[in-house]
Amino acid sequence: MLLCSEIYYVLLEAGEERLTLDIVQLGYARALATLSPVYEELLDDLGKRAVDILIFKAIIEKSGRGSYTFVEPMLKDYLVRTIESY
Repeated sequence: MLLCSEIYYVLLEAGEERLTLDIVQLGYARALATLSPVYEELLDDLGKRAVDILIFKAIIEKSGRGSYTFVEPMLKDYLVRTIESY
């Protein structure tokens, strides 16, 4: 919902009536910026049992032996971007 909301506001601010890839990308970037503090707090709260906590909070789910998938794709994107910046 946050992503759709941000895209809508980008459309309004730009005075556009048609959805374009650039508008979607800008809306996505704004939504990710809004969620970044939430993701940072989540990561700060993780301890030694990180996988268990992420499963309990329905952020990841087990997809096989030793294999997990993200339920929350924006968190995955945030983590990839954060790791790449180091």
